[in-house]
Amino acid sequence: MQLVNSTTYSKIICFLAICLFINTATAQNNSPYSRYGIGDLSNSTNVAFRGMGGASIASNNENFVTIANPASYAWLGDYKKLKLKDVGHIVTFDVGAEFNSTTLRQVNPIGKYNSKNLVFNYMQFATQLGKKGDAGFVFGVHPVSRINYKIFNAKRLTNIDSINTVYDGSGGAYKGFVGFGKRIKNLSLGLNTGFVFGKKDITTNIKLINDTVDYYETSHNNKMNFGNVFFQTGATYSIPLKAKDKFYKGVNLAVTYEFANNIKTNTDIERFVYNSENVANPSSNIDSVFVQNNIKAIMKIPQTIGFGFRYYNNGEVKNDDSRFGLNVDFVSTKWSNYRLANQADALQNSWTLKAGVEINPLTNKPKIKIGNETTYRGGFSYGKDYIAAAGNMNVYSFSLGASFPTTVFSPQNKGVVQPNYINTSLEFGKRGNNTINLSENFVKFTLSFTLADRWYIKAKYD
Repeated sequence: MQLVNSTTYSKIICFLAICLFINTATAQNNSPYSRYGIGDLSNSTNVAFRGMGGASIASNNENFVTIANPASYAWLGDYKKLKLKDVGHIVTFDVGAEFNSTTLRQVNPIGKYNSKNLVFNYMQFATQLGKKGDAGFVFGVHPVSRINYKIFNAKRLTNIDSINTVYDGSGGAYKGFVGFGKRIKNLSLGLNTGFVFGKKDITTNIKLINDTVDYYETSHNNKMNFGNVFFQTGATYSIPLKAKDKFYKGVNLAVTYEFANNIKTNTDIERFVYNSENVANPSSNIDSVFVQNNIKAIMKIPQTIGFGFRYYNNGEVKNDDSRFGLNVDFVSTKWSNYRLANQADALQNSWTLKAGVEINPLTNKPKIKIGNETTYRGGFSYGKDYIAAAGNMNVYSFSLGASFPTTVFSPQNKGVVQPNYINTSLEFGKRGNNTINLSENFVKFTLSFTLADRWYIKAKYD
């Protein structure tokens, strides 16, 4: 029999509504670099680890879902104390959102543009599996990339006229996924699969400026939808550094691999002439020069490989020792293999180095209060951007974060602590280098809610 208190359902419904509201919020971001490839790549790392620079491949945290490595699903729940026949399985719901502020700086001519944006980060649902709690199942959705830009270009054509061009783009990609992880002694294995889907709408409007002749404008529209199944695998090997309790102190070594993907695309192309001075309908189509629908093609997304290292010291339970963790990740993608309808783009192979630490000062208090068992984190990331339109661009950031527990003992579940958390992170960094004309400075604040409860409890009657 399943036993879940009504407050858990109300929390889930409440945060589902918040998530949907955030997802439908209008994006105001304007990034010229999002016109290349599949757009600006999104960071869907669990907020709890974004405070560590995003380093999470080798994490096997029992409280947080780590989609960077599906092998981590095998560690969901309190693996040290859990007796499934008594207290059921732990079920976790996690939803996150991001507020970012981006400042574009142009060297020649000197200019600056700032945009603020509130976006959906991820939503995921996880549950323990197996009589020993040594397996886990996760499903959810998260963004992969975003496309949002509007660029105005005015120039003079030699001995002809002035010409104004507006480049406009929108869209992005998402992943809906399911994942499974299984632990076999010190080795954990996992798989993520699902559907990657999205759209890319690109418009170019051209207007000739003349003192005596009034020209009509032209518009070039490309509307593309795409989607396909994806696969990602992962493995983690835990090396205990203390024989009596392998969960006390140790090292994790991990690897993840996402397979290259041939994504199917469907594109509609339209070229037409219109009159923007028609007040009733400024984009009215006067004459369609060219129209072609349902153009089939393949978008080749390259493979990604990641390596992770984690040192952890969970502290002696009897002594209330502090918990400490150190994570290091290295991720690389061969974006030079990207192709759309056999055409390359201004992309290059990318890599990112991430590192961070976390500390929890107290670990064995009888009741949890905010500030009492708070976990504090800090970290950085550095790497080469996958877009090469302006030459080799570097991306770096620094981050801070914390997880605040909000629950106490649950009498109905035999006094077992049900860990719910409010997770926050603050990141600030830069994209670009001193040799390019346009660079981005960004600040990102992320917030997530991790709600956990114990389900599938067998009721006992007096």
